[in-house]
This record gives sequence, C-alpha cells and structure tokens, in this order.
Amino acid sequence: MASGAAGSGNPGAGGPKTSTVASIQPGIQLPATSTVATFTAKSIFTGSCTQPQFALVTMDNGGNFLEYPWVGCSYLFPDCCPFDLRVGGQLSVCPADYITTSGGCCPSGYSIYTSAIAGATPCFTTPLLPLVPPDATSNAAVSIINTQLFALQYSLVPASQSSSFPTGAIAGVAVGGFAILACLLGFTFFFVRKRRRAGRLAQEQNATNGRAIESAFTGPAGRGSLSHGPSNGPSELPSPQSATLPDTPLWMTMPPVPPLKPQAPPGPPRELEGDTYIHAHHPATAAAEMD
Repeated sequence: MASGAAGSGNPGAGGPKTSTVASIQPGIQLPATSTVATFTAKSIFTGSCTQPQFALVTMDNGGNFLEYPWVGCSYLFPDCCPFDLRVGGQLSVCPADYITTSGGCCPSGYSIYTSAIAGATPCFTTPLLPLVPPDATSNAAVSIINTQLFALQYSLVPASQSSSFPTGAIAGVAVGGFAILACLLGFTFFFVRKRRRAGRLAQEQNATNGRAIESAFTGPAGRGSLSHGPSNGPSELPSPQSATLPDTPLWMTMPPVPPLKPQAPPGPPRELEGDTYIHAHHPATAAAEMD
C-alpha cells in the first residue's frame, strides 16, 4: 500500500505539487447482504459525486488510522449511491457510467485495487496530482495514501441468479396469470354446463315428440290404426288355409239374370233425310243418268 507524508500546496515554476481535499469522512463499511437492490442503471458518477474527499478508518485496536482519498458514493453524498448504505445490497446491472470488471462494477477508467480497505476491496485510479487531506499532520499514528483515488466497488449479482423483473412486477404477473386462468376455467364451466343443458332439452323434446307419435298410433283407436272407432288391439288377417268356406255356394246366393229380349232383324239400307245436292251432282249419279 502506497503511503507518504502529507504535502502542502507549493506553487512555483513547475505549478502546484499537491491537491488539498476540503473534507474528511468516516470510511464506508457496507453490511454483508445478498439483497438485490432495485436500480435502473442510471448514471450516478456525475457532478459533486466526482469531487474527492478523504476517508478515515481505524486500522487496528492500537489506535492507528488510515486516511485515503475517496470519490462517489459516501455518507456525505448518499445521492451518489445506488442503494441505502445502511442496508447495502447487490446490483443486477451496473450504473450507466460504470464498467463491469471481475464480477463487480467500477467507474469508467477505474480498476480493482490490490487489497481490501475497511473490509472491502475498492476501485481505484491514479490522480494527476497527489491528494492531501485538510488536517494533514506528521502524526505517526496516521497513515495517508495520496497517490491513488478510490471509489466503492458494487457487487454484481450473477446473471443466473438475477431477475430482470422486480418483485412487484413478478407479483403482478402472477396475479394477472391467476386471473386469466380463473376466467378460462369459468368460461369452460359455463360452456360445458350450457351444452349439457341443451343436450338434456333436446332429449326431452325428442322423447315428447316420440310419445306424441306413439299416442297417435296406439291411442284409443288401437295400435296401428288411425280410425276413431272402438278397437281391441291389432288383429291378424285370416290366411287362405284357415279361411272357412260358406255352406251355400256363392252362385246359389246370386240373384237370377233376366232373359234377353229378342230383337227384330235389320231392314234394307235407306238414305238419311237431308240435302240432296251432293247426291244429285255426284259423278257416280251423273254417270248412271247418262246410261
């Protein structure tokens, strides 16, 4: 870990040698959690979130401290964070101005640091000038890093474990699917019930029509007869073998035929009365008169 004494602003022919940071804050210690934060991948490394600060953390129980320059998400600038620092969390997608590296998210141009600070490995870059805390002293109990600039590294959830839908969206999809399923089941029940009812009505109508037809043929007039007279039921016609011939011959029971009256023989032919003009002028009549 690079460390060194705090420098001071010393303008000269070569320009300033160090850059003094205006504020100092406690170092960030995120709680361990596997909760996936609700984040929409917007840009968060802009404006005041890019202004360096110094963070102070305790290195051990002996009273030694470490000061290091920090930028971005911090207790003083919670709006630069994708989640609540008091709760912590993991991201399913990196912010728009961050890059994915080694399973985590770092600001563009930053890399993963070689060791952990305050229990977590941050992202880092090299500033143009060494950075100096506002209360820089020569206290031997305080170690200062001034040649690296650090930022919080966000843990990225593996793609196989992340969900593209938030919990509320998943619940909404589940409720919507259940409602659609309930509607389909209700429609199916209503349709089947309606068809069964129509089938029963058709059967009852057919049975009623059949009884009406059967009553017409098997009513009081007798089965197989449409007459309105009394009937004792169907009867079989007698066969020739079983028919009984009458004792008296049929020809004896017929009335006598009257005798035919004699008719006079026909007389000689005679001419019918009428106009004699044709007869008088007929060629045959004229030839007879000439002879």
